[in-house]
Amino acid sequence: MFVGVASLANAQKSEVTAAKNAWGLLGLSKAKTLAENLKELNDGLAHTDKAIAHEKSKTMPEAWSYRALFASRISLVDSMDVQNSIANQKIAEEAVAQAKTLDVKGAEKANIQDAELNLDNAIRNRGIYAYQRKDFTTAFDAFTQILAKNPNDTSMYVNTGVVAKEIKNYPAVVSNFKKAIDLGYKDASVLYSEIISTTFDKMKDSVAGLALLQEAAVKYPENPYFIGWKLIFTSDAEIFKNLRKC
Repeated sequence: MFVGVASLANAQKSEVTAAKNAWGLLGLSKAKTLAENLKELNDGLAHTDKAIAHEKSKTMPEAWSYRALFASRISLVDSMDVQNSIANQKIAEEAVAQAKTLDVKGAEKANIQDAELNLDNAIRNRGIYAYQRKDFTTAFDAFTQILAKNPNDTSMYVNTGVVAKEIKNYPAVVSNFKKAIDLGYKDASVLYSEIISTTFDKMKDSVAGLALLQEAAVKYPENPYFIGWKLIFTSDAEIFKNLRKC
């Protein structure tokens, strides 16, 4: 009986070895079809399914790090299939979390980082593909996820603001463009124009709009757009002041 248990444990550990070997032999290529590439990846992931199902191998950090690698690569390679990509993203995220907990010696650090990079790129690709097919809600969700992971990604704040405008989420337009400005976006004057007009015309918030206008006018004192807005509000303020006197 003890021999049988030991044999089973070794068999499960061999699944980890098989996963490692499958990853090493992985030959993702443009010459192969998407289906062929996905089959290789799913076969590798299947080895980790068996490894994490057994008591003796489920505590091996490499069982989880290779699971993260396979699932994250599937999520990336199959980005156009949103449901499958998201499903494998969740598998990979769980595997990354487990690998980090178990990898006390840091032996799997590189694999974990590669898996996390795959996940970032998978989410980014889903957002881009969604934008291209005019599914702006999905694109917004994907870009927001990227920003949660990379809060200093200036270009992604701009992208998120663009898709927010398409779905008429005007507060998100302003907050994302403003964050890009604060992070030093090179065409900040264009973004200021967008958030000022959005705040005045769409959100009907003249107080916030005026604050943004004053801020932009200080940074770009020669910009005719900001000068024009400022003159309008200065004139309106004078009219209101005179009316109160009457």
